[in-house]
Amino acid sequence: MCKKISINCLQIICLLLICYIFLGGKAYAVSPNDTTSINYFDISNNFRIDVSSFLGYGLEKFDVFKTTEDEIVKLSPGGGFGGKFSFGYCLSSPLNVNIELGTQSSTLSEDLKNVDGIFSRMFFLGTLRYKIPITEKRSINIGGGAGYFISGKLDIDASEIEDGGHNIYEYKNTIGIHFISEIESFLPNFSFLNARWSWALCLKYYNVAYKLDSVTSDGVSIPITNLPGDIKDEVEVLNGSGIDVFFSTIIYF
Repeated sequence: MCKKISINCLQIICLLLICYIFLGGKAYAVSPNDTTSINYFDISNNFRIDVSSFLGYGLEKFDVFKTTEDEIVKLSPGGGFGGKFSFGYCLSSPLNVNIELGTQSSTLSEDLKNVDGIFSRMFFLGTLRYKIPITEKRSINIGGGAGYFISGKLDIDASEIEDGGHNIYEYKNTIGIHFISEIESFLPNFSFLNARWSWALCLKYYNVAYKLDSVTSDGVSIPITNLPGDIKDEVEVLNGSGIDVFFSTIIYF
């Protein structure tokens, strides 16, 4: 018996993309001669901190279980829920560089009562971002970068079913690339800590693959070469590419 997850990540992403397009609004020229209002983009040589939560959709899935109703339960090494912390520096008003540390986990496509599965990983990335003002307080930001995806682990617990076990597949640290597009809006009436605050909605595509490093079953190490062929084909190399939507709170100081 199983029950399906009530929240579909792809549906949520589509909804957020609609919000993304709506919030972008109509572009307006920003006059450099307007001295009667604050120039929110005068942030050259400022530091930048952002805290983000996000969800995503993995571009590739693989079969994990078959239910009593003959439905295939899948898991994606990309997408899922996560959070990150970013610290950066504004090289100029439109250009900033950032380092990001975050974690993300993706789960089974269905929530099952007697088995569980999760793919977790961390990332340490560098991102270069360029701002394009569209109003006096809002910008479209584009950028990209690369970095390490580390501590990849596939944890499949089927110990409660007959002939099942608790299998853990650990993956080598690897390098991936990413591209971002986001809309950022400054908060004009909020100056806590004498800093400039903003929020951003970001769309991120990333491309990464994970290669199997070690396997344990019920706590016992198993050589990768001893895995059954069909299982080895599924888990030896995982495509962790995906598309994520971030919501960020940002501080410039």
